[in-house]
Amino acid sequence: AVLALVAVILFVYSPAKLFSLSSDNVTIMYSVRISGVSADYAANVKVGDQVSDADGYKLGTVAADVEIEPYVVYEYRTDAEGNGSMVKLTHPELVDIIITVTATAKKNDDGFTVDGKRIAIEAEYAIVLPAFEGNATCVSLSEENSNDGGASK
Repeated sequence: AVLALVAVILFVYSPAKLFSLSSDNVTIMYSVRISGVSADYAANVKVGDQVSDADGYKLGTVAADVEIEPYVVYEYRTDAEGNGSMVKLTHPELVDIIITVTATAKKNDDGFTVDGKRIAIEAEYAIVLPAFEGNATCVSLSEENSNDGGASK
């Protein structure tokens, strides 16, 4: 009975899963947004640049040209009669830049980790590039599948 129980446990849960010894290496692509920077900084980020964070984790390489979006701020304004509302303003000198990164990650029950650092949507990172540093927020994440011609899963 004990041997049957052990056999069932090994059949259902492999030893690697029981002790969290296995994880699948996959290619991921994720984008981070850096808000409120000068548009000149976008030119400092080049395809192929190594991306790391302030703690030294290697987070991948820049996979595409930087996207530039307007930097929007919201301000409360009142009119002459004292009525107020929120107004959306586009900042004339600042932009948001979006950097797309590709990396080899370990896929596990918690999601994806790159060089031991968990990558997740809405997570914040202090990223370091050869000619730029900034605080970034992950805005998209996908697992890439080379068998499907690079289409995301």
